[in-house]
Amino acid sequence: MAGDFGAGLRVSYVANLAQIVQPVVTYLNSSPADRDIFSPDTIVVPNAGVRAWLQQQIATTVGATPREIDGISANLNIGYVGMIRQMAGHARVQDDPWEIEPLTVAVLDCLADLPEAPALTLRYGGMLPAARVIADTFDVYHARRPQMIDAWEKGLAVLAPELGKKISDGEWEIIQPALDQQDIWQFHLWTKVRALIGVSSPPVQINSLVSGLIDGSLKPGAERLLIVGLQALDSRTIQLVQTLSAYIPVEVVLVHPSPALAQKWQPDALAMAGAIGATAIRPKDAVVEDGVHPLLSTWLQGSREAQLVLGTFGIHPSFAVQSEVVTPRTRLQHLQHCVVNEPHVPAQAVSQNDFSVQIHRTHELTRQVEILHDALLHAFDELPNLEPHEIVILCADMATSAPILQSIFGREVQVVDKDGSSRTVTIPLVVADRGLREVSEGARLLSAVLEAMGSRASRTSVMNILAVDAVLSNLSLTREVFDTWNQLLDRTGMKWGLDASHRAEQGLVAVAGQTYTWLSTVQQSLLGVLLPDAKPVAELGGVIPLDNLDTADVDAVAALSYLLSLLMDCEVKTRVQRTISEWCALLEELLVELCGVNSDVLAEPLNVLRSLRTSSQLIGSGSTTAVPFDEFATIVVERVEATPGRQPLRTGAVTATSFVPLRSVPFRVVCILGYDDAVVSVKEVDGDDLTGRQRFIGTSDSRIDTRRTFLDAMLAASDRFIITCIGKSIKNNAPVPFITPLAEFVDMCLDADSSSGSSTEEVKEKMRGLVFDHPRHAMSSNNFIIDKVVPGMVWGHNGASF
Repeated sequence: MAGDFGAGLRVSYVANLAQIVQPVVTYLNSSPADRDIFSPDTIVVPNAGVRAWLQQQIATTVGATPREIDGISANLNIGYVGMIRQMAGHARVQDDPWEIEPLTVAVLDCLADLPEAPALTLRYGGMLPAARVIADTFDVYHARRPQMIDAWEKGLAVLAPELGKKISDGEWEIIQPALDQQDIWQFHLWTKVRALIGVSSPPVQINSLVSGLIDGSLKPGAERLLIVGLQALDSRTIQLVQTLSAYIPVEVVLVHPSPALAQKWQPDALAMAGAIGATAIRPKDAVVEDGVHPLLSTWLQGSREAQLVLGTFGIHPSFAVQSEVVTPRTRLQHLQHCVVNEPHVPAQAVSQNDFSVQIHRTHELTRQVEILHDALLHAFDELPNLEPHEIVILCADMATSAPILQSIFGREVQVVDKDGSSRTVTIPLVVADRGLREVSEGARLLSAVLEAMGSRASRTSVMNILAVDAVLSNLSLTREVFDTWNQLLDRTGMKWGLDASHRAEQGLVAVAGQTYTWLSTVQQSLLGVLLPDAKPVAELGGVIPLDNLDTADVDAVAALSYLLSLLMDCEVKTRVQRTISEWCALLEELLVELCGVNSDVLAEPLNVLRSLRTSSQLIGSGSTTAVPFDEFATIVVERVEATPGRQPLRTGAVTATSFVPLRSVPFRVVCILGYDDAVVSVKEVDGDDLTGRQRFIGTSDSRIDTRRTFLDAMLAASDRFIITCIGKSIKNNAPVPFITPLAEFVDMCLDADSSSGSSTEEVKEKMRGLVFDHPRHAMSSNNFIIDKVVPGMVWGHNGASF
């Protein structure tokens, strides 16, 4: 049952995301009799994937006929953590000056007067990139170091307060370290930014919400509030939730994977009473606990610290849903059982035919996708009634994996059934969580323009602009025009550069002038269609016309001339520094001229540019700091790549996504694709980031988060957990070791396997049923010989390969 912690606050744990359904249904079915039936229920969830999944669960459960799935999901306001502030009476601001883009502009305007500005500009490659990095850092401080920002608002140049020794029950020593001299510039810069913005910082805004609720000047924006599925709450959110609960019922259901460890850590949490959100510095060495497998101590460190933070507020949740203890049947079930109930990880015999956990090693990502495709074909054959929508593929590198997945999963594969008959199958796949650039033609056009304007204007970069359908349709052209354009470029020998002046900007002052540039191609082509064929001689301006052109080519040449004139005019304007607002206006004008004012594809890129321009005008009377085009282009490209496109997270097909959107959402088969060092390795904290000076218990840490994300994926799988990674070098076939989190997981799998001893040969035998090394090529004969890749089976499927 949930524990009561205040007038209307109930906090409880569940062991996994699937267990939140019962508390949610109970909550929705327990509406007070006097409550307005038209008042929506407000539910806070961690991400979009959980939101989509929970709505589906509610729709099949709430109000359903017994043993049927005919329920209903209606009148629900489901959002994310930021919605808690709105429920506390925070007025939603459409243009918040503390959002990352206007904050970047504010930092840019204040940075020039800072003595450290030249060094920062040199370190980050320009004023605008430096401003962006610093703005990101300040944004992190607002979320993770609110007490430090509170002090900065008061003019105190200090770090965040540290929890010292316990003085007595409920009383603690609080240490307030001063900023080092090397870091004092951040305090001065933030103070300038705060004065320029003229609005209280986010931590102070939360303080104001708490004060407003207490003194009655603010009223809650909902009649009751449910928070479910989160793994932790930061101290400011806990404080706000506690204050809200004095006026409306608030129920919180958090995910803690291990009831056994929660009970073990309870005394430590009880001892934190009275600290009220303050925590100590995280020990550098991992905590070694008796009776707990070292891997689980490390991987669940975040859960332990979240429990301690709750303890500082006197909140000690119990488990709302008791996990049913069943005898594990597979390796996967045994590992999950150990996390929940037996963290010392007792060993259990593993069947030779147990493929519930699979680690596939090969040479590179494309081959990994081919192997994963085969692994899923085996899963469909071996797992009863498995449907495509019950499978998720979590990609460590979504941008690189997406086109490879679409290509390989789009193939038809000939398979042989158990009765000997053959048939052709295709595994349906939906790639979700892709950036705007991958799903929007207009966003790709904007990226292509930025690349061409800031580069040598190679044939490829310019043709990427001209090849956009909206550009062609604006001039009533078809793709057949490319045949003519390519012939013109080939015959004139076009190399690079829009014209001679553009080449000079790129550092080349050629005696040949316009020769082999885009301009020379247009000039020779125009004269070629206007003049009759004759012996090639220099005509107007020394241009030699192309021969064998006639009036039928006029439209193609004229269109190329017009489009090149637009790009050349824009390129000339990029040679001087401009304000962000001016750069946005320049690109907007070019996009409209390329595609037409009524083009539908421009909605996304124009929204990006207008958002940036609005952000630059929010601060004071508008930013007047001029920046080079290449710095501005870098920021726009980052924005386009970071903006999410359409997210089809719940379809009838296999879903491929990054780790975040569907984190912890239960599936029968969970796959991790490309779990390799190049994309999963933990990056060090930037040298100027003050969060690296103080690593507090309960705050985000990339090392902890990386391991917990992997653990969440394993716990979300009910039938099969599949991982692919690089195991051999593509250059020389040399073995490549597992990355650290995966190596730790393999060690735990071996510790939990009692099928043989611990000698070298016995460990190798255990590994044969867990880790599978694949040949370099899908057509290798080993893929079609029993026992060569996976014990007891033929791995390959495509009958055409035999």
